[in-house]
Amino acid sequence: MKNNVRIIVVPLILVGLSSGVGGCATNQGTGALIGTGAGAGAGALIGSNVAGSGKRTQGALIGAGAGALIGGVTGSAIGKNGDDEKKAREKQDLKYQEAAPAPQYAPPAAPAPATPYTPPPQYSPQR
Repeated sequence: MKNNVRIIVVPLILVGLSSGVGGCATNQGTGALIGTGAGAGAGALIGSNVAGSGKRTQGALIGAGAGALIGGVTGSAIGKNGDDEKKAREKQDLKYQEAAPAPQYAPPAAPAPATPYTPPPQYSPQR
């Protein structure tokens, strides 16, 4: 009995954690949603394969529920961490922008002096 529980629980935990990480790596704002979906799908596949014949539906449902829970929690935690890092980075960038000196532009150059135009001498062929 203990061996059967370990066969079911360990893969679900691993799949849920990996799906949460994958979900957050794609887009930090939707980490929980992607982690939940990926965890549910992976958990259903593992639960269906681990369950004995005749109990594949129950195994898939239990696996999907456990995978969704683990993936959602993991995705939410990783997504929140990524959002916090992004806010800190934006705050640091704003601090540097405010501390930067204003650009110093050179005064406009004086106009070039006007020189009278003298046309070139005419070409006259002499042979």
